[in-house]
Amino acid sequence: MLIVSLAGCSGIPTYPDTAPRNLTVRTQVDSGSKMTNIWADLDIHRVTSECTPEHIGRIELEPGVAQVGVTTGELRYLEFIFARKRFLSSSSSTIRYGTLFIARPGFVYDVQASYDKGIYNVVMREARQGTSNWKMLEPVPIKACKKYGTSDSLRS
Repeated sequence: MLIVSLAGCSGIPTYPDTAPRNLTVRTQVDSGSKMTNIWADLDIHRVTSECTPEHIGRIELEPGVAQVGVTTGELRYLEFIFARKRFLSSSSSTIRYGTLFIARPGFVYDVQASYDKGIYNVVMREARQGTSNWKMLEPVPIKACKKYGTSDSLRS
């Protein structure tokens, strides 16, 4: 299930999810306490030729499965955001996990994004559409943009 209602209220634009669905995000969050609220978001950025991320939009991830369309052949920066706020407290904390990403035509992508009692994990994999031969994708930091500027170099 995908919820995007609050992104517009916060002033952060909602991701214009218009590309064919090629990215499945499976989200699981558990704070370990009824007094703590946890939520997850996915920010999608285009990356300029100067390696500057430009925010396209945000998807608020509810626990469960979300199908997202990411344009193929274009360099993107995917940023998974896990936020935590304690009940009756003004403090909150945020953990961010980001990776450069180029969706390839004819491939599908699967992401497991979890936050379990203070430990977060993001695992990405890809497979040729219609097969079950998944390949793990290692995270590529934004600072490696100049080095990883093409689809082929991101996969090596």
